[in-house]
Amino acid sequence: MDTNLKDLIKEGNVIKNGIYPDNGGGFYATYLFSDHNKYIKWAINSIRFIENNFQKDDNYIKFKDILAIIDENVTPIEFNKLLFILEYYNTAIEDNANYELDNNGIELVLNSIKSMLDENMFKSLETILENKDKKEARQLIIEKLNSLSTNALSEILANILLTLKK
Repeated sequence: MDTNLKDLIKEGNVIKNGIYPDNGGGFYATYLFSDHNKYIKWAINSIRFIENNFQKDDNYIKFKDILAIIDENVTPIEFNKLLFILEYYNTAIEDNANYELDNNGIELVLNSIKSMLDENMFKSLETILENKDKKEARQLIIEKLNSLSTNALSEILANILLTLKK
């Protein structure tokens, strides 16, 4: 399935804009979808996307509960809740992508440094990185890097830049 979350959100907004009041003359306002089949397809694709990409958490349960409410009584407010949940998942994906990017950057730097250090010095640097006190860790890292020659630091920086350029 080539559907991505941004497409589902965009399509959901189109569907939301197609919700219109049904002037059936009842005591309270009722609404209908301009294209009910499009809504059903969107709902199925959204559920499938969430099931395939996320754990079945509280938001998944809420999403399915809101779909059940909409099946009984379409309202723009309930449909907005579906879109809010999809936007929440989209934010989670973006946050995870940023986290992976940060970890990849750290791995890149560590691999570049590893090639220039002996095993004991590299292990001590890894130990420093595990330090919870960031201020102390920063100072210790600076001390370790200052103990390297300028040629070694230049080599490390060159490796990082060349790897980033790939």
